Amino acid sequence: MKAKAAGALTVEIIAGYNLVVDSNVASPSTYAPSVATVIGKFCNTGDSDLTNVQGSIGNYIDGTNDTPGTYPARDSSGFAAVHPSLANSGTYAFSHVGGRIGTADATRYIGTLAAGDCEVQFWHFKYPQCRNVETSPGSGTWVADDPPCSGSPVWGDSVKPGDDLWLDFDIWAKGTDPSGPTPVSANATHRMTMRNEISAMANKIEPNPSGRWFNTDGDTVTPGETITSNGILYNLGNINKGFDNDGDYVYDYNAWLQPIGDPSYDPSCFRLISTMGVLTVTRSSGKPDLIMPFEDTLYFTNLPPDNTGAVGEVHYTFLALDGPCSTSLTPYQEVASGADNEKFNADFGSGIPPVGSADVDVSVDKSSSPSVVTVGSTFTYQIPFQNTGSSSAGLPLNNVPLVISDTVPSGLQYVGGSASSDASVTILYSTDNGATWSTTDPGSGVTTIQFRLNDPYPASASNTASFQVTVPSGYSGTPFIENTACASFGDGASFDCASTVTVVSGSNSIGDRVWQDDDGDGVQDTGETGIDGVSVSLYYDKNGDGTLDSGDVLIDAQDTAGGNGGYDFTQRPDGNYLVVVDSNDASLPAGYNLTTAGTYAVSVSGGQDYNLADFGFGPVLHVDKALASANPAYEGENLTFTIDLTNNRPGNGTGQGSSCTYTVWATSEASQSSSQPNNKRFSNSTTSFV
Repeated sequence: MKAKAAGALTVEIIAGYNLVVDSNVASPSTYAPSVATVIGKFCNTGDSDLTNVQGSIGNYIDGTNDTPGTYPARDSSGFAAVHPSLANSGTYAFSHVGGRIGTADATRYIGTLAAGDCEVQFWHFKYPQCRNVETSPGSGTWVADDPPCSGSPVWGDSVKPGDDLWLDFDIWAKGTDPSGPTPVSANATHRMTMRNEISAMANKIEPNPSGRWFNTDGDTVTPGETITSNGILYNLGNINKGFDNDGDYVYDYNAWLQPIGDPSYDPSCFRLISTMGVLTVTRSSGKPDLIMPFEDTLYFTNLPPDNTGAVGEVHYTFLALDGPCSTSLTPYQEVASGADNEKFNADFGSGIPPVGSADVDVSVDKSSSPSVVTVGSTFTYQIPFQNTGSSSAGLPLNNVPLVISDTVPSGLQYVGGSASSDASVTILYSTDNGATWSTTDPGSGVTTIQFRLNDPYPASASNTASFQVTVPSGYSGTPFIENTACASFGDGASFDCASTVTVVSGSNSIGDRVWQDDDGDGVQDTGETGIDGVSVSLYYDKNGDGTLDSGDVLIDAQDTAGGNGGYDFTQRPDGNYLVVVDSNDASLPAGYNLTTAGTYAVSVSGGQDYNLADFGFGPVLHVDKALASANPAYEGENLTFTIDLTNNRPGNGTGQGSSCTYTVWATSEASQSSSQPNNKRFSNSTTSFV
């Protein structure tokens, strides 16, 4: 279905017209497809490039209030005449299959669409099969019901097609004609009807060659790589009549080949990016076979009425977007099988092992320079990223490149023209938190930035992206500005993120000293010297619990210096902090351990100078030698010395035992106890001993 378009942008929906609902959908043994895969085809029919093109699926309303991932809903209060078995049972709509990113999967960035070019996107949604159920009698709250249906199927009370439920969905696109620049858009609507269909044993799904479903030796790939089915064979059998879906008063003789029928599929793990194959139709009366190569289409109509059978060989290519994760293909077919009738394969969901992805080899880091700033100043966010794997990552030609994303923290202002990278990237800017994107830098209004690599990211590559922000005068936000950069493939789920905290300076300071606690008493005594070169770290205690945990952020570190082991974190804003010493620092004397706490929880405010975070290190063993005999001693006398060795570690020298618990069990009772009274026999086959 093609749609009218503004400018040179067009949208075409490639999909069947009917959806499989098992004729036995109310039976406990039913297992049939419940997911449809549809294709949005976006074309530039003009003579100049279009930029910033993005496509969406869901409910198109007016170009502004559209809802990607949320589909048009039909209210059953008006169903009495058209779908009487579903009347007054709530609303019905398709539900998006987006995996871990949910409806965010429903919008895809396409970018530049060259004159005369087309791009496709594959989306998946689940469709209703049963009448909704009320959460409790009389509540008026209705929710979807999954097979086996507790009420009526959505195809009604009979096999006649007149009361079968139908639903619509929209696919639309937005972009820019840079010659104006002028916004361009297009949208299309498609209607699908849920049909009562039988499963047919003659219709089969099998791998080609036998036993090999995918083009890899194993079933695991690295995120950023592709995996392709070797050629799934769809034995369609005889294709006969079907429905008049296009309203031309002629049966359509159609077939629909589908890769996914089960809603457990996760497109944020593996995204379908292309299809290609061959449909071979055999014919009667000695006519030659009809050979139909195809690419990025799954629906076939107006096939020869004199066909005696058909076989489709389809190669599905998926890109691994995240890891580790796994998902499964559940291919099925829907084929015309008589007047106003279609069928599906009886072996749906059998035989295909899951495919998995390993840990991602691409990582991202984040820092700010400087890490302490003043109101009115400008600082730089730096985002190093690298590929530690042995193969390239990302597929820009299919609109799923490696993407580094970041946001401008609330209250700060992006510095126009400051975004850059030493990798070959296209930089996208958003002023509405990622709802729309532009390759044109709009200046201080930027809220979100993406660095989209123009080529597959090479193995062992290492690069950096950066941009600048300003803390404006009058800034009143948090003095601890936390900001996070993430990496993803295309618009998929972020697989790695890194955060940094930039501190808006204040008037507080935290110190003070690391010293050599020779007597190990935890008190700074006269003559005990400082230890230089020991690392001391300052953390922002984000949750204020006084304990260093995963939510706390390192904001600064110093090495003690000055000849007295001193340190001082200055210009700190009011807040909660943790001061932590590195008890394994190489600058510490050999054999010295902490004699004080290794972490201090410090809260400062109002220009406070806190100088009580002192760390003592003393020797684990202490040796004293003394003359025990008379002094002075005379020639010929023996001298006696005492040597005392002291263990300065805490404790009284008594070992602390701990219990161990073991669980044992017997498969049969011993004869010695079987004749005893019940109170002298084991009542349970497993017993724990301490």
